[in-house]
This record gives sequence, C-alpha cells and structure tokens, in this order.
Amino acid sequence: MGFSINEEKCVGCGACAFTCMFKCIKPLNDDKSKYIIHTDHCMECAQCMDICPNSAIEPPEGWHRLKRVSIDPEKCNGCASCHFVCLARAPQGERGQVYEIVQEKCYHCGVCVTHCKQNAISAEYYD
Repeated sequence: MGFSINEEKCVGCGACAFTCMFKCIKPLNDDKSKYIIHTDHCMECAQCMDICPNSAIEPPEGWHRLKRVSIDPEKCNGCASCHFVCLARAPQGERGQVYEIVQEKCYHCGVCVTHCKQNAISAEYYD
C-alpha cells in the first residue's frame, strides 16, 4: 500500500518532494498546492514523514521503521551491487572485498537488502 499524504493536513510546502531521494513525490496537479506519493517507487524510508511540518505523511498500516542495515562479512563477496543501487552510497568498500554500511550515510530504505544476491545484508527494525 505504501505511504500516503493526508490532503487535509498538507499545505503544499513541498518539503516532502524536496527530501525524497527516490523522486516518488510529485505535485497532485498543476498548481502544486498538494502532493501525491507514487507508491510504486517509494522505499518507505520515511524521510518525507520526518520532514513534513504538518505531519501529513502517513505510513501504511503495520509499517515498521528500519533501524539498521548490516553486512555479514562471511556472506559478502564484494560484488558492489549494494553500493551501486544505494543513492546515498552508504555501502562502502573495494570491489572483491567485504563491504560495510556507513551508518551516517544510510537512509534506512532497505534497497540494498533487496538487491543483494548473496543475502549478505540484513535489516533490523524498531519495535
């Protein structure tokens, strides 16, 4: 289902669209006074929800915030696919070597988890 914008709370400031690194938040119509989240591109990182001054961004029912992603050095083969799919470039390392997640860069979207063919990246969620 994905995140949604409560139109009654949205004032059209555009902060959510500005902060969305996946560019899935677009104006609802030409006057740009309201916005919509295209859920097919949303990674549910909650950056938009965190920045919205009116709490207009609502998570889907049952959503849990991703707390941390980590790479198992026993499984990582250094293919670098996590690095290339991450818009924040949080996975760092040298190709052929074990990668690490730079937590300060990570947006906690989980895109690296879904793209790791070695199942070397795991996600930890808040309760």
